[in-house]
Amino acid sequence: MKPNIRISFGLLIAHFLPGSFVVLSIFWGRILKPDVLDWMDNNQTTAIIISILLSLIIGLIIDSIRYSFTCLLSSGKKYDITFKGISSDDIVVYESFLEHYFRYHQFYGNMSIATLVSLFILCEILPCYLILLSILIIVVLFYASYRTFNKFMERLCQKFSK
Repeated sequence: MKPNIRISFGLLIAHFLPGSFVVLSIFWGRILKPDVLDWMDNNQTTAIIISILLSLIIGLIIDSIRYSFTCLLSSGKKYDITFKGISSDDIVVYESFLEHYFRYHQFYGNMSIATLVSLFILCEILPCYLILLSILIIVVLFYASYRTFNKFMERLCQKFSK
């Protein structure tokens, strides 16, 4: 059986949007040197390609930070899940759990970290009420990420427990 590597819409959203949010914060915060901005004005196509790649790279770095937090928060929990001898129907169910629960967890967690990074980048130019709103958004996204991860694991345990 060949490995099937595919990029789903949810996976792209979970990584690309948080990375794009940070990249836009970098541009909006004007932390780039004028030489870099001049080069980007003169080479717009290349700058767009680099911005897209940078968004994906930053999104994947953010995802690794989210993964570390998730492991830290769920380290005390024992999940009794086995995937030995599963059928092709079970694989379809597992993939639907991934798309309906885990991708949301990834997006919420990654956006909470991206919002925090963007807040650090933009803290000097944002008014106080936007800083407070950003902190509220970070808390809500983090809580939503935590809840959707728990729901994902609960569904997996219901379906694939020993």
